[in-house]
Amino acid sequence: MDKKFIKIFDEEVFYVEENTGKEKVLFLHGFNSSHNFAQQLYLLKNRNYDVVAIDFPGCGKSSANSEITIEYYQKIAQEFVKQINYNFKLVVGHSLGGASALYLLNSKMVNYALLAAPINYNILSAKLDETTEKLKRWLIPSNLNDAIESSENLVFNNKNGYKENLNKIATMFLKITKFKERNFLKLVTNQIINPNYLKKEIKKLYTQSNNYEFIIGINDMFVPFMSVAKIANDLNKNLSAISNCGHAIFFEKPEQVNEKINKLISSL
Repeated sequence: MDKKFIKIFDEEVFYVEENTGKEKVLFLHGFNSSHNFAQQLYLLKNRNYDVVAIDFPGCGKSSANSEITIEYYQKIAQEFVKQINYNFKLVVGHSLGGASALYLLNSKMVNYALLAAPINYNILSAKLDETTEKLKRWLIPSNLNDAIESSENLVFNNKNGYKENLNKIATMFLKITKFKERNFLKLVTNQIINPNYLKKEIKKLYTQSNNYEFIIGINDMFVPFMSVAKIANDLNKNLSAISNCGHAIFFEKPEQVNEKINKLISSL
C-alpha cells in the first residue's frame, strides 16, 4: 500500500491506498484507532477491492491541531473525499467512524455505507448511568485496571494469543490514551456518552438515507448488538450478525467482513 499525507484544513492527514485497478473502498476507523484497525482484512488475498484508509486527526500519524469533535471528523472525511477525487461507491465505518460514514452518505459523497458496530442512538439504553460510566472508563482509562478491562472486552476470542498479551496491550493502550486524553476528553463526555447528543445528532444521521446496512459481532461489549438490531428492525435495514465476535470485528472475523464487502461491491 502507498502511504501518504494530505493537507486538510490545518491538519496533516495520513492515509494509505492501494492501486491495483480494483474498485476503491474507503475505510473509516473508530475512536482512538487508526487506518490499521482493519489490518487483518487488508492482508486477505481474496479481496475484490482496493483499500483507502485514513487516520483521523489525533489518531495514528495524523496531526491534531484543532478541537476534535464528531463534526470535525465528518468534515475531515468529506474534504478528504473531495480532494482525493475518487468515486467511492462504498464506505466502511467502524464504531465512531460510522458517524462520518453516514455523513458522507447523507452528503451524497458515497453511494452506500457498511456500518460495522457503529456508534448509534441506542448504545446507552440499558442501565444509563452504569453504561455511561463503563464506557468512559473503557474509552479513557485512568489506570491499568481500567485499561485491562477495556482491552479484554474489546474482543471475544483469544485470537493470535491476544489475551496472553493482555497486560502488555493494556499498558501500551493506557500510555497512548494518557498522552491523548486532552484531545479526546470532550469528544467522549460531550458526544459519545452524552444521551442527549446521541438521541438528537446521531439519530438524525440514521434517518436521512436508506443506503446503508449493518454488520456487528453478537458478543460486542462496546456497541451492544441489540442497540443495532433495534435500529435495523425499526428502519428496515439489513443486519449481518457474526457469532463469537466482539467489537474488534475486523481483527476477529476479517473473512466474514471481507465476504460482505465483496458482495456489496459486486452489487453496487
